[in-house]
Amino acid sequence: MPVWLGKLLDTGEFLAFGLFFSLLTLLARRQRTDSGFTSWLQGCAVIQYGLFILFTILDFTMQSGFRSVYGSVYLLSLFFAFGVSIRMRRTIETVR
Repeated sequence: MPVWLGKLLDTGEFLAFGLFFSLLTLLARRQRTDSGFTSWLQGCAVIQYGLFILFTILDFTMQSGFRSVYGSVYLLSLFFAFGVSIRMRRTIETVR
């Protein structure tokens, strides 16, 4: 695998989180569940898209010190995604 593709796939996790949050927002609006949470969640999706862009640029330009910051933010995003999934279980359960 080329080095550039590995770097892009690493930071692509933030893009996946952003898409997940956007999908949950769309489903909640369609099903009229968790309506008070959707605008905040859409903002979180935008933050994840921004993190994808930021860490992609940093991964291609920085030589050292990148992985510790990336790993910390990634773990926070991962735990946040778990929390959002639990918080929006009504929306997720109604998908058929």
